[in-house]
Amino acid sequence: MHLSCDGIEGGVISNKNPYSVTNFSAAHKLFTPDDINFNRMPVISVGFENMEIQPQNPVNQVKVELDIGKEKIHIRRTKGLNNMTFYCSGLKNPYSKVVPVSNENQINSIRMRYENVPFVSDAKVVHPLETDPGMIPLWNKDNWRTLDYELFCWQQFPNLLFFDTLNYSVQDEFFKRLAFFTEKTGYVGTLVSDKEMYGKHGFNAHDYRSDTLADFFTLACETNFPLNSKEILLRDILVYNKIIIPVIEDNVVVSYRAGTGGVISVSQESAMYLRYTFICHEGLHGLYFIDKGFRQYVSKVFNQTDTDSLFFLLRFFQLQDTLSYNLEDTYLVENEFMAYVMQQPVNRTGAYFAENLACRATMLRGEPELSEYVRNTKGYAFTDASQKLSDYVFNRWGMESGRVSLVFR
Repeated sequence: MHLSCDGIEGGVISNKNPYSVTNFSAAHKLFTPDDINFNRMPVISVGFENMEIQPQNPVNQVKVELDIGKEKIHIRRTKGLNNMTFYCSGLKNPYSKVVPVSNENQINSIRMRYENVPFVSDAKVVHPLETDPGMIPLWNKDNWRTLDYELFCWQQFPNLLFFDTLNYSVQDEFFKRLAFFTEKTGYVGTLVSDKEMYGKHGFNAHDYRSDTLADFFTLACETNFPLNSKEILLRDILVYNKIIIPVIEDNVVVSYRAGTGGVISVSQESAMYLRYTFICHEGLHGLYFIDKGFRQYVSKVFNQTDTDSLFFLLRFFQLQDTLSYNLEDTYLVENEFMAYVMQQPVNRTGAYFAENLACRATMLRGEPELSEYVRNTKGYAFTDASQKLSDYVFNRWGMESGRVSLVFR
């Protein structure tokens, strides 16, 4: 196993088998978010032996456990991913011993390095920190690079950005108008004024693909719509990360075209269990955005699902004031179907529909017979769909229903 710390700031290295210990205690102190000129961020990088064959199911998935300063980090191995990075700003005790606890034979290197992370004026963060989604929920916001939000990208899929916002208010400033433009019945394709949105609910978590984002900012550009400061910042972040591409004529931006990827957002204001659920739900949407094969398989499962169960879910989408999805949008409907049946583990999916959604007052009033049907069948159709989709994402990416992350702690 190769163990090192790049540069003179490194700590003491110990290489003792069978459990190798890397001690970075002599490394520099963690950066402070207030110091916007300090743009060299310490990162621990763990390299793995190549995995040529994907395990048959999650039970057989190899899990590597690390102890980093008494914090347990669990990493699931998957084919094609031979490195995992951990920004020190996201760890509880980063400048400490890194101790492989289990399956240490999977590890071939542990390094600490400094990464140059550019800022822009006024400490507006546009460059994402590359990480696994499983690290985001417990990331200490005191170590964010700006007060209102932190920006990440998914290590497996770097063209998917994650925003973590200080609260729902900040999140609304970034994404509420986009929610109406993209998904809200009666508003799709329009730029809603602040006055029209006042008192109306957006979403507690968000996801948008590059095509939609390009359309939104193109319409705002063409109509000279007064975007707020956070929406202008969002546009700059999207351009910087090539999720949307400005179209320039005579040195003037006249529109935007889609690049690749999309954005996902969660908020610190959500309860911790919801943060995990939202990251899974919205992360699944991200996979749907970027992978045609996954979209095609979701469509196949959607069309094979029991008709009455499926209609129950569509009515749920209609009857919830907080959702109001546009059911004429097949792409949206199939995407939401997938995320709802996959946002919890397979063995909890049936109960989620039968004992939660089918018992809500809106469904009992609006669709009593369909609700009774889902309760009587114990949500079996949704469990079946969840299992099929879970098998697919595990074989492709090492994930499963209820989990898009490879890292947990």
